[in-house]
Amino acid sequence: MNTHFFSHYWKSVIRNAAWRRNILTKIVFGILVLYLIMLFVYIGISLDKILLKKGGNPIDTFNSFLIWYFVFDLLMRSMMQSLPVIQVIPYLRFKFRKVTVIHYLLLKSLWSIFNFLPWLIIIPFCVRILPSAGHSSIFYIIGIGTIILINNFLALYFQYISQKNFILSLIPIGIVALCFGIHNLTGQIAPISTMLGNGLVNGNIFLLAGLLVLLAGAYQLNRKLLHNGFYLDEVKTKKANDDRFARLPGMHIFDRLGLVGKYMALEANMLFRNKRPRQGFFMLPIFWAYIVFIMLKDGDKLTSGAMGVYFLSIVIGIGSIIYGQFLFSWESSYFDGIYARKNDIHKYVLAKYYLMGLLVLISSIPLYFILVIFAHVSPLLMLSLTLFVLGPIHFIVFFMGTYNDARVDLGMGQFFNYQGVKGKHFLVSFAFFLIPFLLFLLLKYLIGETGALWSLSVIGLLFSATHKYWLKTVVIKNFNARKYKNLEGYRKLTA
Repeated sequence: MNTHFFSHYWKSVIRNAAWRRNILTKIVFGILVLYLIMLFVYIGISLDKILLKKGGNPIDTFNSFLIWYFVFDLLMRSMMQSLPVIQVIPYLRFKFRKVTVIHYLLLKSLWSIFNFLPWLIIIPFCVRILPSAGHSSIFYIIGIGTIILINNFLALYFQYISQKNFILSLIPIGIVALCFGIHNLTGQIAPISTMLGNGLVNGNIFLLAGLLVLLAGAYQLNRKLLHNGFYLDEVKTKKANDDRFARLPGMHIFDRLGLVGKYMALEANMLFRNKRPRQGFFMLPIFWAYIVFIMLKDGDKLTSGAMGVYFLSIVIGIGSIIYGQFLFSWESSYFDGIYARKNDIHKYVLAKYYLMGLLVLISSIPLYFILVIFAHVSPLLMLSLTLFVLGPIHFIVFFMGTYNDARVDLGMGQFFNYQGVKGKHFLVSFAFFLIPFLLFLLLKYLIGETGALWSLSVIGLLFSATHKYWLKTVVIKNFNARKYKNLEGYRKLTA
């Protein structure tokens, strides 16, 4: 039966109308994958020379990085690897056991680039280095392959449980943080990693047996989880009896805002319960940490003047970029129901504006103190850019959002997924940093740097103070004028 499932899956891919669309996007994606393969092959071939330059035993050096690789591999898998799915309804008229479908889904997860790329490094290492040192590569290949599969099934398990409670999706991040904590406090991660790798190199049968037991346990965890949630009526019953599915923790604070708060809570639930927006938002802390590190390292080069405006606009507005580029498309699957009911469209759009502003404040307030104190960023610069993003930049994002007419599947992954992406989304992204950057250069030439920053602040305050006016007269007016065209695009399953 599994053979039929794989055959039907392959036919569904090549026969899908979307397979013949966006050829240019597929070519670019293919070039990117080919580049990654060539890069990993080059690293694998040159690995012995790279390790020899570091000095010491190259086998020990390589093995000292194993734990770090697999920890970050687990993190990236949990955020980027797609969950295996199957349209089971067409098969319900046939006789099959549900465990067959479960095994198919778990085996289908093995067809992932994360399971393929490591071998481009491991195989050259085993072929070129281990035999020359008098070691057998069989146990090492089996052991590393077992750890790769353990990561594969653990990442699936974390993704499955995070669909019930998004807080659980922070577990991989916690594992990375724990390893960093152990490394900083005791410095024992590298020795443990070396011990693990050398145990496989030396053919430790007990270590290999332990890894195989862990692999079987990870597989059984997923099998049991899928088995318990196999039937749709079981899932609905659990949701009906579990208050955690009603709303995310802390959503009651929006109740004070009335109907606008209700819409904000619904929007927040939708964004953090579903895979595609949730993956995007979970990348924010990593992005912020990286940008802050760069700014602290390079000092005045990136924290003042025009370059400061350029980079800080990205830092402050990245949350709005992730949310705003698919504004109104996030709920494309539900728009027929939204327009069929007596909803207050003005308050519905107003809730989106307040939620987007909240994202900016969540990012800018902590960064304000960190960058002002440690990176010596001008307080006026941070304040003016925050106000400018809250004002005219959000006006541009909302106006461009009314032209979003492509369907977005919330259950698909964020990475390497171009569904709903069009040229205007790149324009929206560039607007966040190019508009304040170019306007600052013009105003600085006319009235000086301080006057330019105060001008950005005043412009931002004016747009923020009049947000109800331009939302009603510009955004909602254009949104209603295009609603039937947008709804037609939202109904296209392959858009």
